[in-house]
Amino acid sequence: MLTLTVVYECPGCGERLLERRCPDCNLFCKSLGRGGNCPGCGETVTVRMTPEGEKLDMVRIGNDPVAMALELAKAGPDPEVILEATYGWYWASDLLQANGATVHLAHPLGNNWGHRRVKNDERDATDLVDLLRLGRLAKAWIAPPDLRNPRRRLRTAQLV
Repeated sequence: MLTLTVVYECPGCGERLLERRCPDCNLFCKSLGRGGNCPGCGETVTVRMTPEGEKLDMVRIGNDPVAMALELAKAGPDPEVILEATYGWYWASDLLQANGATVHLAHPLGNNWGHRRVKNDERDATDLVDLLRLGRLAKAWIAPPDLRNPRRRLRTAQLV
């Protein structure tokens, strides 16, 4: 399971985006962290588990595509991966699908987190894997790449 919650800022136009590359300037953007200027919060957490639910390992890999591809390779052929549908999931989804993963996009409000005393990335990831194993994971739609920018622009126009 990967938790991606990063906001980016374009160095060319200064616009804040959910994507890693600015669609207008075509420049790579600077990571601002989770919802603002928090550089330590924008980490990707991977939890590998067996089909029976046994946890194999938990790794924090930052938001590095190479590190993500290396972690994906540990999962073997055709792994199933869960991404939370929060800021910055597009690039990870594209990378994972290009490397043979089946990606499930978890709806952030559709899954019942209960009244846990402990809420952290590792626990969230483990719970999402358990929901998928049980067939109870609430999923969001993964928009094709050619529809993402028009949808982003429409959302931005509605906010103005």
